[in-house]
Amino acid sequence: AYNSDRSMNPLIGYSFNNRVLFSLMYQPLFAVSSSYEAVPILCSAFQVAPSNMIYTCYVEPGARFSDGSPVTAEDVLASYQYAMENDYYKARFQYYLAEVKLSSDGTGVSFMLTTPYENFLLLLDVPIVKASDVASDHPIGSGPYTFQGSGMNASLNKVHNWWGEKIAKVPVRNN
Repeated sequence: AYNSDRSMNPLIGYSFNNRVLFSLMYQPLFAVSSSYEAVPILCSAFQVAPSNMIYTCYVEPGARFSDGSPVTAEDVLASYQYAMENDYYKARFQYYLAEVKLSSDGTGVSFMLTTPYENFLLLLDVPIVKASDVASDHPIGSGPYTFQGSGMNASLNKVHNWWGEKIAKVPVRNN
């Protein structure tokens, strides 16, 4: 059961029950495996500066939101900027992350760190929502399910032809 009186926005929602649903509705750049390794989800490629202080991630070209629109670098940027400012994710980033911005070529997102951190990718499991929906109580997701209805009429529905069924392994870009 979900908490209907709590937000369904994965960037701000605190309800444990709702957070379980979020994992079915929203995808992050990376997930954390059972062996504590970063597993690419929305990230098609990434590069790490030799200093370990700039991580640049590129969005999976085939990634789509449940409405069929593409997931873009702008959506990733907006999601992280919003997450960095709210109470749920702020503490996660306050010691390591100085800034998030579009990559120099505009096709990815660069994370500028305050100090080198080899395991930074493990922190990039923040759900990505549409840039226009970051403050919405029920943003559109890119996961295999959508949430529809409310109260006793609420349901999870499988996304037809979900893009993530064909996730490929992520290559590391060399500098």
